[in-house]
Amino acid sequence: MNRNPRLFPAAWLLGWMMSLWTAVGGVQVDLFAGYDGVVRAGSWFPVTVEVFNDGGTVEGHFEVSGGRLGSQGLRFREQLPGGTRKRFHLPLFAASRNASEISVRLADSRGRTLAEKAQTVQAVSPEVPILGAIPEGVSGMPRFPEPRDAHRERIPTVGRLDTAYLPDNALALEGLTALYLNIARAGSIPSPQAEALLAWLNGGGHLILALEQIPDLAASRWLRPLLPLVPNGSELRNPGSALEAWLRSGPARPTHAGSSPEVFDDPSRRKDPVKNPVESARYFQDLAPDPAVTRGETPVVTGRMTPGAQVVASVGGTPLILTRSQGRGRVTLLTFNPEREPVKSWKWNQAFWAALTGVPPPLLADSAWIDWGTRSLDAVFASMIETRQVRKLPVGILLLLLVVYLGVIGPFDRWLVRRLGRPMLTWITFPGYVAVFSLLIYWIGFKLRAGQTEWTELHIVDVLPMPGTNAGVGLRGRTYTSLYSPANSGYSLRLSLPSSAFRPEYDGFGTVAGEARLTFSPGPDSCDAEVFVPVWTSQLNIAEWTGSDLAPLEAGFVSGSGRRKVRVRNLGNQSLSKVWVVSSLGVSGPWSTVPPGDTLDIAQDGAVSIQDFVRPQLGQFQSAADDRRQVFGNSAKRTSIDDWSRASVAASLVGSQVQGPDSIPDSANRNGFRNAGLDRRLAPTQGLDLSASVARGDTQVFAWVEDHSPVAPIHRFEVTRTRRATLYRITVPEETVSQSQP
Repeated sequence: MNRNPRLFPAAWLLGWMMSLWTAVGGVQVDLFAGYDGVVRAGSWFPVTVEVFNDGGTVEGHFEVSGGRLGSQGLRFREQLPGGTRKRFHLPLFAASRNASEISVRLADSRGRTLAEKAQTVQAVSPEVPILGAIPEGVSGMPRFPEPRDAHRERIPTVGRLDTAYLPDNALALEGLTALYLNIARAGSIPSPQAEALLAWLNGGGHLILALEQIPDLAASRWLRPLLPLVPNGSELRNPGSALEAWLRSGPARPTHAGSSPEVFDDPSRRKDPVKNPVESARYFQDLAPDPAVTRGETPVVTGRMTPGAQVVASVGGTPLILTRSQGRGRVTLLTFNPEREPVKSWKWNQAFWAALTGVPPPLLADSAWIDWGTRSLDAVFASMIETRQVRKLPVGILLLLLVVYLGVIGPFDRWLVRRLGRPMLTWITFPGYVAVFSLLIYWIGFKLRAGQTEWTELHIVDVLPMPGTNAGVGLRGRTYTSLYSPANSGYSLRLSLPSSAFRPEYDGFGTVAGEARLTFSPGPDSCDAEVFVPVWTSQLNIAEWTGSDLAPLEAGFVSGSGRRKVRVRNLGNQSLSKVWVVSSLGVSGPWSTVPPGDTLDIAQDGAVSIQDFVRPQLGQFQSAADDRRQVFGNSAKRTSIDDWSRASVAASLVGSQVQGPDSIPDSANRNGFRNAGLDRRLAPTQGLDLSASVARGDTQVFAWVEDHSPVAPIHRFEVTRTRRATLYRITVPEETVSQSQP
């Protein structure tokens, strides 16, 4: 049999192409980003990647990019057997207020693209609420009133969520102001997603539940401990008049993490400062009556109220809306189904959802609220922990060097070559001047910035009660890390916790500060990151995480001798260096050291008001943030925050007062922003500010521990200089009152 040898290469190439098609030709990637395509600037948001492989086994790596939302990248490796579908839930941080494209790319071991997908998301301002919704049906989707004169990034938004795409990491839910869940759909939420939802709730989230059929609770037992009502029956009621009366009474606006209600009361933030205050304050009160609400009845669940529950609205003694605290969060229960008639067709149904979520009235007015922008507290923490090895060159010296350089290459060089009588020598003298001044500049930079590798950690850790979970106590940590590099180099980081992620510094104006280049890879038990730091610079990166561990301290009220005190018990193996107690009475402390195993009883006699405690820090915070944005300056005049503990407590309460231009002391107005009429508020990221919790009546305990880290070492490289410290924050519930022992 004769065979043509020329056919062998073609046959081999055809076989290789067929095998490649069999292996990767059927890979499909889908992407679901944000809350129905909407994210909040300065917050985490979920990204779900779903991949289906109907070919052969594929082993590759995924690359997720946030585009204009920040320089943060995400990468992970996964094996995809043939005929399988996998779904990955990932957290990303939004550092922009503009529309951006989220993209995912699947590549093989050789870097070849196997599949890719992109989705455009819209970012809204940090103060703008986002309500996530899991309704019973598509037609029951909540909606907000939409103002006629407002930019897209300043319109309150409702995003439809699906139980299959809920994130299993509590960080990814922190961009939500509230989450509406019809209990009829709760049974389809997987266990990991339910645990993440509980962690988000206990950490300060707002969960709105609607219950129509009591048997729906059988499929979601994890919800039973959360309810402010133990249901035992139902009855037909007409809720319209009662709900309308509650709505027109001007319901209280619950603040969400990362915003302060005073922001919307500042006249400089309104397009019409004369007209809008009246419209904003009376938006709900001025709603016209709807005759249709008096017609029609709907089933209303009845039962026994649980301890701590409060009735928000009721009809004939039957509660319609109940609420109760859950950890640092809040649960609101609707004892009727708002997706059914007559509530569904109510004229002011959209206003009802806005009031229930806590949308500030100025955002609902026809005239738009003006967003001047904010300054993130990341800059304050960066100024606290950044290296002191770097010294900035004063602008005067820089200009003097420039004048001398121009004088040397110009008049001096002309005089020199004419004196020597050889004009052609300028071809030699000019390169010599450049070389000399280049060496001089390098020498100056080396003296100013050269140093040793330095790593600094500051941990802000919330100790959270986690009722309804097996952990009992949860930790929510924010680890601010500063890395100074004496060379252009990349560094490896690792956070040994399953629910964790890294992000760069956020400047509050919709961008990432500096030239941060960060890529992290989440894993089942840890999160790895690679960060590049330019030579002679100090860079801030933040690791955010949740976890359950033994509580390092506990706090509660004790009563005795007619006085109530706050008792703090140190359960850790290191002394609590300083302790503060903050409540509606003010700020008490710092109190003395608490050794391991000891207790400290604190009476809030002579407490300083929260405003008086925070106000002196605001000017220093603003100056430090401004100095950090300046490349050049006098190092001797730079604002340095040396008292980390006091500054960290003040940063946790910075939302307790208006932070417009008039609230900053004159000494801090070096840049004249008061005269410019700009509002440069220092805005915290989600969950950092506790002033709203204190305003609700909670008591907060702050415990400072020097030279301590609540997590395993994060850096995976050798360092010469290092420092670490931790601020624990714990909420004292009212029900923890006991009699003190004699």
